Parts: sequence; C-alpha cells; structure tokens
Amino acid sequence: MASSLLIVYSNLDPGGIPAKIIDIVNFTGKKQQTPITIFLQKGHSKDLRCLISNPNVTIVDQTRPDQLLFIVRLWIYIFMHKPSSILVFVSPYAIPVLFSKLFFFWRKTAVVVSEDHYTETLIHTMFLPKLQEWGIRYLYPLANKVITPTQAIKNQLIHYFNIPDSKIQVVYNWSRYANDPLPKGRRTIDIIHIGRLVPSKNPMEIVQTMNDYILQNKKARCMIIGDGSEYDRVKEYIINHNLSKNISLMHAVKDVSVYLKKAKTFLFLPEEKTEGFPVILMDSVVCGTIIVSRRFFGSNEILTMGICYYVKKSKQHTLKQITSVINKYKNQSQSFSHLRYNFSKLYSTKNISHYISAFE
Repeated sequence: MASSLLIVYSNLDPGGIPAKIIDIVNFTGKKQQTPITIFLQKGHSKDLRCLISNPNVTIVDQTRPDQLLFIVRLWIYIFMHKPSSILVFVSPYAIPVLFSKLFFFWRKTAVVVSEDHYTETLIHTMFLPKLQEWGIRYLYPLANKVITPTQAIKNQLIHYFNIPDSKIQVVYNWSRYANDPLPKGRRTIDIIHIGRLVPSKNPMEIVQTMNDYILQNKKARCMIIGDGSEYDRVKEYIINHNLSKNISLMHAVKDVSVYLKKAKTFLFLPEEKTEGFPVILMDSVVCGTIIVSRRFFGSNEILTMGICYYVKKSKQHTLKQITSVINKYKNQSQSFSHLRYNFSKLYSTKNISHYISAFE
C-alpha cells in the first residue's frame, strides 16, 4: 500500500460515491496504518464522516463552490504534501489531478481514477464539457488504473474516449450489509425508494406510482428517503393528495438497512443514460428487498431475474409489476434467499481490496 493516500471528491453527503469512500478508508484502516487525506470541494461537518472509523484519516474541507479556485487549492495541496498515491472519483476531479501528474515534479505518484458515471451522456451537463472531454481522452491514459463498476462503463470509455483496455479494470460495487442476516419478521413497507431526489431519478413519477398503488390498496404503506431539489415537490404532492398516512417522507439517513429490511419492493425509475451502478441497489438485494426498476445501462450485468423485475416506461406496466411482485412475495422468499446469498458473495466488501491493490 502507498505510504500516504489522498482521496479527492465533492462531498461526503449520503450517496453511492461517499459511501464507497468511507468503506475504502475504513477497510484500509483494518489492514494498514496509512495516512489518508480526504480533500472535499463542498465539504461540511453534517455528512457521513461520522461513519469513518479509521483514526489515520484527515478531512480537508473546501467550502467555496467555485470550481477554478478549488482546482488551484487542490494543486497547492498536492504540491505541498506530495502524496504517494491519489484516488480520485469521476472526471471533474480526476482531470485536475492527472493534469498535475503530467506537469508537476512528482509524476511518479500513483493515480487511480474511479469513473462511476456514464461520462459520454453526462459530460454535457458538467463544468467546461469540451475541456473535460479532452481531458478524459488524453489524460485518463496517464492514470495507473481506471476503475469502473460495470463493463458497460468500461466499454464506453474505450469506444467513445479511446482509453486503452489495459488501463481499465471493472470492480463491481459492494454492500456493507452483505454479511447481515435477513430479518425473520414480517415486512411492513410495500414500496420503498431511497436516493437523491433529483430530476434524473424521477422522484415525482415514483410518488405518483405509489399513489396509484395506494388507490388500489388502501392500507398500503410506502416510504421515500432522500434529499435533493425535488424534495419539496414530493412533499407537496403527498400533502395535496392526502397521502401522509400511507407515504412516509424522510430526509437522508446514515443507515438505510433499517428500512430496507422492512420493505418488500424497492422502486427505481431513473433516466437510462444517467446511472452508473447505484450502491443502494446492492443494499436492497442483500437486505432482502426485491427491486422493481426501469432498465439502465449496465443493469443487465448485475440485476438478474428474481432479484429484479424490469418495467417499461408505462405507469400501468409499472403498477402491474409492483402488484405482482408484492402478491407473490411470500411464495418466492425461499428462492430469493438463495439468489441473495450468491449475490452477497459476489458483491461483498472484499471488492474493496481491488481498489487497494491498484496502488501496489
């Protein structure tokens, strides 16, 4: 392992990448006493950092949103502290790090990039998209390794950005709950959704689908957990449709397993071209919750029949599929437990070791 490690990202707010960062630093702390610094662009204390159990971790918060100022501060930090290894997540943060690897004197520093998004489709919404496209194409090959959570993202980097195949390693995401036993009690939540409440996740369609299900099942219980720009709209919809007794709306929580273990189905309706591979879906499966999802790039690699039931872009089809899954939930619990067991072994926290070995 490296003698010092720098991790660069936006924040540690509830989400897939922050959860991965926390798991990686905690896993590292169990194996070695490596000094680790997490450098955050929009860091603040009211996030998931309380879950970090590694005493060798230091967090450096940059609270100003200005991207250029953040890059300058990041360069100064790298130049001053000369970390032996850097783990950086997604292109807006990877490109400045790789640029400094190219031009600073410490170019022997190992840099590993974790590319968790479909950059081809998201790059147009990012900071300076043309510059980022250039950076991915010409700077990513300078990385010691580029890690992707699915083969689909790897293929995109190869075919769209011409990144050498030898540079890219597929490391599936994992769930920190993979070894937890399944609860034996009755599941009381019919439909749950956990995640960022932003337009690309279609939270309004999710709450409307829950409403349609409740109209057919008056005693149904649903739950939405998350934060984001659509939170107030979702809350207003619940109030205006008198759904407060049936749909619980909560802000993001640190331990989602408590709620997933009470739920029968996890409803996921994202835009097809915006997903990498959400950690929350891993958590759902290992907690015994069956996924009802719209297809997205890479979903077929991991979400097989039995643990996931796909829906078309039709409210009627989605509602019919949810109803069918819930009605037969008891009958398929035994077969699902077998699928869940195999899934948990494949997507356990052992996958974290691939990130660690990338620096060696």
